[in-house]
Amino acid sequence: MSHEKNIRKKPKRFPVSPNSVSQYLNFLGDGITINGAAGIFVASSSGNLYVVDNNNNRVLRWSPGANPSTGGVLVASDTLNGPLAVVVTANEQTLFVADSNSNSVKKFTLGTNSATIFAGNGTVGSGPYQLNGPTGLALDSTEQYLYVVDGNNNRIQRFFIPSC
Repeated sequence: MSHEKNIRKKPKRFPVSPNSVSQYLNFLGDGITINGAAGIFVASSSGNLYVVDNNNNRVLRWSPGANPSTGGVLVASDTLNGPLAVVVTANEQTLFVADSNSNSVKKFTLGTNSATIFAGNGTVGSGPYQLNGPTGLALDSTEQYLYVVDGNNNRIQRFFIPSC
């Protein structure tokens, strides 16, 4: 298995198959090299693609039709250390990132690139509201709760979201 650092795009009319690629998208050479793609999220209303770039400690966004080589937009990087997952609210104003090495979930208001700690406290913990290597995220349908895969504690935690 190779460890390619690419995103591949297929037109909708072709069936999904891991071996049939209609267009090869390479992010080398334009300052958008992805190093360790760890998670993706597609916004249902806009079709925007959010990609967690783990080893570069950032989250990038591509809108439909954007140039795949140069169209990536940095949406989150402030204080990230080993991000693994991302979810975005329906209005695409708030972004949550599972920041594994900092044992926290960071909350970003899009357009600011500044983060606040939403869950966890930055240190390893196994008590309520503490995290140890978060690896996954999901919003409930009302966007009132964020579910966090607390990887090294082998549990799922649910956090109330006051408002986004």
